[in-house]
Order: sequence, then C-alpha cells, then structure tokens
Amino acid sequence: MIDYGEMTDGDMESNLGPSQADRLENKLMQDNETINEAVNEFIQDKKGWFRQLHKDHKGEIEEEATDKGDHFLKGTAKFIGRGLIEI
Repeated sequence: MIDYGEMTDGDMESNLGPSQADRLENKLMQDNETINEAVNEFIQDKKGWFRQLHKDHKGEIEEEATDKGDHFLKGTAKFIGRGLIEI
C-alpha cells in the first residue's frame, strides 16, 4: 500500500526511487479512473431517478402549476412543459 501523505512537496523523484514514483503515478491514475466512473454512475442514476419522478408526478405538477397560474398578474405569461402549456 502506498502512503500518499509522504508526498507533500510534489517532487516524486527526490522522495521515491523511479520505480516507486511510476507505481505511485499509476496508482493515482487508476484511482482517478475509479472515482470518475463512480461519479458518472451516480449522475446517470440520479438522471434516471429524476426522469421517473417526473413521469410519475407530471400530471400533478402541471395541475398545480395551472391552479397557481390564476394568481399571476395579468399580462405575465407563464409556460410549463414541452408543449408550452400556458398558465
């Protein structure tokens, strides 16, 4: 296991031998790939969750927005959704 804490000055060659520095650099690249994959998976999961939430409650949201639209000042057009439903 590599202790990242010993690498505080940014100069890998002076603190470690060339092979250790290469291993550390490879480990950091692998860690970054793993983190990026996890972040991308999380983002895709949340996109799916929001899409499903919208699908499940779309009618309720449009109905509530239409009801609240009665309280807007005259001449202030408000639209919701892809079909631009005027409220």
